[in-house]
Amino acid sequence: MGRRITGRVFTKRGKWFARFRHEGFEKNYPLNVKSEEAAENQKNRLIQKATEELHYRAATEKKQATPAPRNCPVGVPVLIKDLFNVFFNSPHRSQCGDGSIKNYKEQISVFVEYIKDQHPNLTFAHELRKGIVEQYLIHLRSRVNHSTKRTISLSTVNKHINSLHRLFDILLEQNSVDENHWPKTKRPKQNATFTKENFTIQQIRLMLDSTDGERHALVYIGHLTGMRLGDAATLRWDSIDFPDRMIAVVPRKTGSRTGKQAFIPIGDHDIDYLKELKSKSTSDYVCPELCQKYLHDRSSVSRIFSKVLKNIGIESFSSGGHLHKYGYHSFRGTVTVRLLEASLSYSQVQDIMGWSGPEMIKIYDKAPRRVAESARQKVLETQKLS
Repeated sequence: MGRRITGRVFTKRGKWFARFRHEGFEKNYPLNVKSEEAAENQKNRLIQKATEELHYRAATEKKQATPAPRNCPVGVPVLIKDLFNVFFNSPHRSQCGDGSIKNYKEQISVFVEYIKDQHPNLTFAHELRKGIVEQYLIHLRSRVNHSTKRTISLSTVNKHINSLHRLFDILLEQNSVDENHWPKTKRPKQNATFTKENFTIQQIRLMLDSTDGERHALVYIGHLTGMRLGDAATLRWDSIDFPDRMIAVVPRKTGSRTGKQAFIPIGDHDIDYLKELKSKSTSDYVCPELCQKYLHDRSSVSRIFSKVLKNIGIESFSSGGHLHKYGYHSFRGTVTVRLLEASLSYSQVQDIMGWSGPEMIKIYDKAPRRVAESARQKVLETQKLS
């Protein structure tokens, strides 16, 4: 069975609803109750019932699994064609977002296709031997990226290898293979050679002035909330509580792991902008076209925003061998610094930005720089001649 089911209750137009989340998917369910306590109780009963059904389904699938071949050296044989499904449903895999799952699926599928083409006689994962792994590594290093017409980079090769190493660690854990033949590549330690720059107020104004439609809305949401690109592109109207002036979202990156919501307050001017935007919308999403693009190919929306920056002359630059990068994530740093400069506590900033701990805040906290600048100004004042 996959990740556990999580849920929360909320009201909309005087009615109670429960929003459930499982494996990156969300669904709202109407509740026939009058109070928050009754809504919480019904939500918990529904989660318990759904969890029991998942356990029953998993047990049934296990009973109907492919029988072990004769003289099978392992306890739970796994078909090579089912490798991704086994990985996805394993309780032993690391919790990760939709983007990482998509990468795992692609990397495992490339290997499964290779075995199908080059070693059609292999059926089960435990039949894989070191010689075949070495052959696949040679094949992988000569694989061509169809978009660039070049062989894939060593970094990409290592990502494929590490994904397969993790997969076979899971198979080893559940007694589906007798050995993990995949090497574990070490990620080389690199010195910080680039910095993600924050946007200035002037740059944000330029972006807003030069865009319209959903691109303008995407920029506005980034400036207002500091959300990651995926959360902004897939933001739903029912995540915005207009009466309480609050946006409540479960971040796509960390939601499957923690289920924790981010609560983002909205000012009067911003709520008026969102109300006007909603009055013209016929979709459940704030940016429906960009949402569809993101869910199909998340890099496409990143390219769209890169064009917005390029059109107004905001581009990454190098200084002294150090790269200064701009992207949608720059909004995240901009908003974090803005909250810290407003004297919000780390705990408050953490809740607004949706982080599970305060570690990330320290990356963006420019307090030492601000203190130094303040001290510099005071020193300069003392140095003035009367």
